[in-house]
Amino acid sequence: MTMQLIVFLFFTAIFLGLLFLYNLYATVKKSPAYELKKRLRNLAVQGDERISSDLAKEIMLEMSNLTSFFTDIPHC
Repeated sequence: MTMQLIVFLFFTAIFLGLLFLYNLYATVKKSPAYELKKRLRNLAVQGDERISSDLAKEIMLEMSNLTSFFTDIPHC
């Protein structure tokens, strides 16, 4: 293999990997379950009177680190 082919394949693999990660991110952001969790988390963080403090604590514990990470990213 020539060096040009190796470099081309390397950058193609990087591009496809980034495309896959973006697709995964977009899929998670558009899911109804994500939207529900986001709304519940916002209610728990804001201390809304419609939910008890025990329920708010439980909601925050149920949130995975990945979900919390995606929730904290501002919308594009």
